[in-house]
Amino acid sequence: MKSEKTVRSQQKLSGGVLLILLTSALVLLGALLLFVPDIDIRTLCVLVCVVLVAAGVAAIVYFFATGAFWRMDDYNFAFGVLLLILGCCGFAQLDALEASFLPLMGILLLIVGVVALQNTVQLRLAGSVLWIGALVFTVLILFCGVVVLTNVKPVIDALGYWLLIGGGALGLITMFVTGIFLRNAAKRPAEEAAPVQAPEAPERPVLPDFSESGQTEDFHV
Repeated sequence: MKSEKTVRSQQKLSGGVLLILLTSALVLLGALLLFVPDIDIRTLCVLVCVVLVAAGVAAIVYFFATGAFWRMDDYNFAFGVLLLILGCCGFAQLDALEASFLPLMGILLLIVGVVALQNTVQLRLAGSVLWIGALVFTVLILFCGVVVLTNVKPVIDALGYWLLIGGGALGLITMFVTGIFLRNAAKRPAEEAAPVQAPEAPERPVLPDFSESGQTEDFHV
Protein backbone atom coordinates (compact mmCIF):
# COMPACT_ATOMS: atom_id res chain seq x y z
CA MET A 1 0.00 0.00 0.00
CA LYS A 2 1.25 3.49 -0.85
CA SER A 3 2.17 5.80 1.99
CA GLU A 4 0.21 8.97 2.67
CA LYS A 5 3.20 11.06 1.62
CA THR A 6 3.33 9.29 -1.76
CA VAL A 7 -0.39 9.82 -2.31
CA ARG A 8 -0.12 13.53 -1.55
CA SER A 9 2.83 13.85 -3.91
CA GLN A 10 0.86 12.22 -6.72
CA GLN A 11 -2.08 14.55 -6.18
CA LYS A 12 0.14 17.64 -6.23
CA LEU A 13 1.92 16.35 -9.32
CA SER A 14 -1.30 15.71 -11.22
CA GLY A 15 -2.65 19.16 -10.35
CA GLY A 16 0.62 20.88 -11.27
CA VAL A 17 0.87 19.03 -14.57
CA LEU A 18 -2.71 20.00 -15.46
CA LEU A 19 -1.99 23.70 -14.84
CA ILE A 20 1.25 23.58 -16.81
CA LEU A 21 -0.52 21.87 -19.73
CA LEU A 22 -3.32 24.46 -19.64
CA THR A 23 -0.88 27.37 -19.66
CA SER A 24 1.24 25.79 -22.39
CA ALA A 25 -1.90 25.27 -24.49
CA LEU A 26 -2.68 28.99 -24.28
CA VAL A 27 0.82 29.87 -25.49
CA LEU A 28 0.58 27.31 -28.30
CA LEU A 29 -2.84 28.52 -29.47
CA GLY A 30 -1.71 32.13 -29.44
CA ALA A 31 1.41 31.26 -31.42
CA LEU A 32 -0.58 29.26 -34.01
CA LEU A 33 -3.09 32.07 -34.50
CA LEU A 34 -0.33 34.66 -34.76
CA PHE A 35 2.32 32.94 -36.87
CA VAL A 36 0.18 30.60 -38.97
CA PRO A 37 -2.23 32.94 -40.74
CA ASP A 38 -3.79 30.17 -42.83
CA ILE A 39 -4.98 28.24 -39.81
CA ASP A 40 -8.74 28.18 -39.22
CA ILE A 41 -10.17 28.99 -35.80
CA ARG A 42 -12.75 26.26 -36.33
CA THR A 43 -9.93 23.75 -36.70
CA LEU A 44 -8.48 24.95 -33.40
CA CYS A 45 -11.91 24.59 -31.78
CA VAL A 46 -12.08 20.97 -32.93
CA LEU A 47 -8.57 20.42 -31.58
CA VAL A 48 -9.54 21.91 -28.21
CA CYS A 49 -12.59 19.64 -28.02
CA VAL A 50 -10.45 16.60 -28.80
CA VAL A 51 -8.04 17.57 -26.03
CA LEU A 52 -10.91 18.04 -23.57
CA VAL A 53 -12.35 14.61 -24.34
CA ALA A 54 -8.91 12.96 -24.15
CA ALA A 55 -8.11 14.70 -20.85
CA GLY A 56 -11.47 13.68 -19.42
CA VAL A 57 -10.97 10.03 -20.35
CA ALA A 58 -7.41 10.11 -18.94
CA ALA A 59 -8.62 11.57 -15.62
CA ILE A 60 -11.33 8.91 -15.29
CA VAL A 61 -8.89 6.10 -16.09
CA TYR A 62 -6.39 7.54 -13.59
CA PHE A 63 -9.09 7.61 -10.91
CA PHE A 64 -9.76 3.88 -11.18
CA ALA A 65 -6.27 2.67 -12.13
CA THR A 66 -4.54 4.25 -9.11
CA GLY A 67 -7.19 3.35 -6.53
CA ALA A 68 -8.06 7.02 -6.04
CA PHE A 69 -11.68 6.06 -5.29
CA TRP A 70 -10.52 5.15 -1.76
CA ARG A 71 -9.57 8.79 -1.09
CA MET A 72 -12.27 11.27 -0.17
CA ASP A 73 -10.27 14.29 -1.36
CA ASP A 74 -9.58 13.01 -4.90
CA TYR A 75 -11.94 14.40 -7.53
CA ASN A 76 -10.24 13.24 -10.73
CA PHE A 77 -13.37 11.31 -11.70
CA ALA A 78 -15.61 14.38 -11.33
CA PHE A 79 -13.18 16.58 -13.26
CA GLY A 80 -12.84 13.90 -15.91
CA VAL A 81 -16.60 13.69 -16.43
CA LEU A 82 -16.82 17.49 -16.58
CA LEU A 83 -14.08 17.71 -19.23
CA LEU A 84 -15.72 14.92 -21.20
CA ILE A 85 -19.09 16.71 -21.20
CA LEU A 86 -17.48 20.02 -22.16
CA GLY A 87 -15.67 18.37 -25.08
CA CYS A 88 -18.84 16.72 -26.36
CA CYS A 89 -20.81 19.96 -26.01
CA GLY A 90 -18.07 21.76 -27.91
CA PHE A 91 -18.40 19.31 -30.80
CA ALA A 92 -22.16 19.90 -30.82
CA GLN A 93 -21.79 23.71 -30.77
CA LEU A 94 -18.77 24.38 -32.94
CA ASP A 95 -20.30 27.53 -34.45
CA ALA A 96 -20.91 29.09 -31.03
CA LEU A 97 -17.49 27.98 -29.82
CA GLU A 98 -15.83 29.56 -32.84
CA ALA A 99 -17.69 32.85 -32.31
CA SER A 100 -16.62 33.08 -28.66
CA PHE A 101 -13.21 31.47 -28.98
CA LEU A 102 -11.10 34.43 -27.86
CA PRO A 103 -13.27 35.32 -24.80
CA LEU A 104 -13.08 31.69 -23.69
CA MET A 105 -9.30 31.87 -23.96
CA GLY A 106 -9.51 34.99 -21.79
CA ILE A 107 -11.32 33.01 -19.09
CA LEU A 108 -8.57 30.38 -19.15
CA LEU A 109 -5.97 33.14 -18.93
CA LEU A 110 -7.74 34.54 -15.86
CA ILE A 111 -7.51 31.09 -14.26
CA VAL A 112 -3.78 31.12 -14.90
CA GLY A 113 -3.58 34.59 -13.36
CA VAL A 114 -5.40 33.48 -10.20
CA VAL A 115 -2.99 30.54 -9.87
CA ALA A 116 -0.09 32.97 -10.30
CA LEU A 117 -1.61 35.11 -7.55
CA GLN A 118 -1.56 32.12 -5.18
CA ASN A 119 2.07 31.48 -6.13
CA THR A 120 2.84 35.09 -5.23
CA VAL A 121 1.24 34.66 -1.80
CA GLN A 122 3.20 31.44 -1.26
CA LEU A 123 6.50 33.14 -2.10
CA ARG A 124 5.67 36.06 0.21
CA LEU A 125 4.80 33.80 3.14
CA ALA A 126 7.92 31.71 2.49
CA GLY A 127 10.06 34.84 2.89
CA SER A 128 11.33 35.01 -0.68
CA VAL A 129 12.08 38.34 -2.36
CA LEU A 130 10.91 36.75 -5.61
CA TRP A 131 7.32 37.51 -4.63
CA ILE A 132 7.72 41.09 -5.93
CA GLY A 133 8.53 39.88 -9.43
CA ALA A 134 5.77 37.27 -9.20
CA LEU A 135 3.31 40.01 -8.22
CA VAL A 136 4.25 42.06 -11.28
CA PHE A 137 3.80 38.98 -13.49
CA THR A 138 0.43 38.26 -11.86
CA VAL A 139 -0.88 41.77 -12.51
CA LEU A 140 0.21 41.52 -16.15
CA ILE A 141 -1.43 38.10 -16.57
CA LEU A 142 -4.71 39.28 -15.06
CA PHE A 143 -4.61 42.40 -17.23
CA CYS A 144 -4.11 40.27 -20.35
CA GLY A 145 -6.98 38.00 -19.33
CA VAL A 146 -9.38 40.90 -18.73
CA VAL A 147 -8.52 42.52 -22.07
CA VAL A 148 -8.97 39.26 -23.98
CA LEU A 149 -12.16 38.35 -22.11
CA THR A 150 -13.88 41.73 -22.52
CA ASN A 151 -12.92 41.75 -26.20
CA VAL A 152 -11.67 45.32 -26.04
CA LYS A 153 -11.09 46.55 -29.59
CA PRO A 154 -7.39 45.91 -30.12
CA VAL A 155 -4.94 48.54 -31.24
CA ILE A 156 -3.55 45.95 -33.60
CA ASP A 157 -5.43 42.98 -35.02
CA ALA A 158 -3.23 40.39 -33.34
CA LEU A 159 -3.19 41.99 -29.87
CA GLY A 160 -5.32 39.23 -28.38
CA TYR A 161 -2.96 36.55 -29.67
CA TRP A 162 0.07 38.38 -28.30
CA LEU A 163 -1.68 38.63 -24.93
CA LEU A 164 -2.30 34.88 -24.92
CA ILE A 165 1.37 34.20 -25.59
CA GLY A 166 2.66 36.79 -23.11
CA GLY A 167 0.25 35.93 -20.32
CA GLY A 168 0.81 32.19 -20.72
CA ALA A 169 4.59 32.58 -20.75
CA LEU A 170 4.51 34.70 -17.59
CA GLY A 171 2.30 32.10 -15.94
CA LEU A 172 4.74 29.31 -16.76
CA ILE A 173 7.66 31.31 -15.38
CA THR A 174 5.79 32.03 -12.14
CA MET A 175 4.83 28.36 -11.66
CA PHE A 176 8.33 27.04 -12.25
CA VAL A 177 10.02 29.64 -10.03
CA THR A 178 7.54 29.03 -7.19
CA GLY A 179 7.86 25.26 -7.47
CA ILE A 180 11.67 25.32 -7.40
CA PHE A 181 11.84 27.74 -4.45
CA LEU A 182 9.26 25.89 -2.33
CA ARG A 183 10.93 22.54 -3.01
CA ASN A 184 14.31 23.89 -1.89
CA ALA A 185 12.73 25.58 1.13
CA ALA A 186 11.08 22.31 2.16
CA LYS A 187 14.46 20.54 2.15
CA ARG A 188 16.15 23.06 4.44
CA PRO A 189 14.37 22.19 7.74
CA ALA A 190 15.22 18.50 7.28
CA GLU A 191 18.88 19.31 6.71
CA GLU A 192 19.00 21.71 9.67
CA ALA A 193 17.32 19.17 11.94
CA ALA A 194 19.89 16.46 11.16
CA PRO A 195 21.76 15.46 14.34
CA VAL A 196 25.24 16.85 14.61
CA GLN A 197 27.75 14.55 16.23
CA ALA A 198 29.67 16.17 19.06
CA PRO A 199 33.45 15.92 18.85
CA GLU A 200 34.86 13.11 20.90
CA ALA A 201 36.55 14.18 24.13
CA PRO A 202 40.25 13.37 24.34
CA GLU A 203 41.10 10.32 26.40
CA ARG A 204 42.32 11.12 29.92
CA PRO A 205 45.49 9.37 31.06
CA VAL A 206 44.98 6.59 33.60
CA LEU A 207 47.06 7.13 36.76
CA PRO A 208 48.32 4.10 38.69
CA ASP A 209 46.54 3.29 41.93
CA PHE A 210 49.02 2.71 44.79
CA SER A 211 46.44 2.31 47.54
CA GLU A 212 45.76 -1.39 46.96
CA SER A 213 49.36 -2.49 46.34
CA GLY A 214 50.64 -0.90 49.51
CA GLN A 215 53.22 1.09 47.68
CA THR A 216 53.63 4.71 48.56
CA GLU A 217 55.60 7.47 47.08
CA ASP A 218 57.66 9.80 49.21
CA PHE A 219 57.88 13.34 48.19
CA HIS A 220 60.77 15.30 49.62
CA VAL A 221 60.97 19.00 49.53
